[in-house]
Amino acid sequence: MENRRFMGRETAVQAVLVANAGVLLSGCGVTVLIDGLFHGRDGEFSGPMPETLRKMERGEAPFESVDYLLFTHGHSDHFSQEVTAEYLVRRGAKGVFLPPDCGTEAGPLLPLLKSLGIRHQVLPRASGLALELAPGVRVRFLPVRHLDRVYWDTPHFALLLDFWEKRLLFTADADYTVERFEGLGRLRAVFLNPLFFHALRTGTFFHGGFLMDLLCVYHLPFPDRDRYGWLTAARRDCAGWPEEKGLPVLLTEPEQRLRL
Repeated sequence: MENRRFMGRETAVQAVLVANAGVLLSGCGVTVLIDGLFHGRDGEFSGPMPETLRKMERGEAPFESVDYLLFTHGHSDHFSQEVTAEYLVRRGAKGVFLPPDCGTEAGPLLPLLKSLGIRHQVLPRASGLALELAPGVRVRFLPVRHLDRVYWDTPHFALLLDFWEKRLLFTADADYTVERFEGLGRLRAVFLNPLFFHALRTGTFFHGGFLMDLLCVYHLPFPDRDRYGWLTAARRDCAGWPEEKGLPVLLTEPEQRLRL
């Protein structure tokens, strides 16, 4: 891999699994929480563990200072207005960015953000919005369809984050049967759910591709809550995946850490 350098050093970025597709990213002096404030559905998708939520509320490591909250869509295994509002009352944030179905006046979140004076934005449905969060740290909200035609009307975004030379892609629940994810350049890490990973490995349904160093499989239940065998299927796909196309990593444990 060709390593571009900034100030003579490789940029250090750490990812911490919160639960499901919830990931905490830290690098370049900025901490971002993606899809990390919600309740779980035991047996299908895990929510944050009580101890993890307590750490978040108290600002204990690794959640000492979360600068930005980003959300891909409003489904209950990615986002909760109530949990997000409770967190913001205790900890605050520099900014919160929400898809349209997350930012409704009917819930408690938008009035709270306004009252706390927290920078926030409800993203236009066809956003493509690009923002600089700090020097060298950028995020693009890529509008993509949610998997399954039933959910195509759900506003849904993949997130493309740059920490200087390291580019990370979070696909959430993107519909890999219609999205191709082309033209994104070299990716340090791509985060895929197990269905997307299976389609990529087998060459079925997904007709795009990634140039990547790490293939991170998330949106998995914790091992003691895996009622339907998601982990077994993901491990089987890892065994059949050629590592020269990207080293596969399964994110399966609460607060599992990964250096990117």
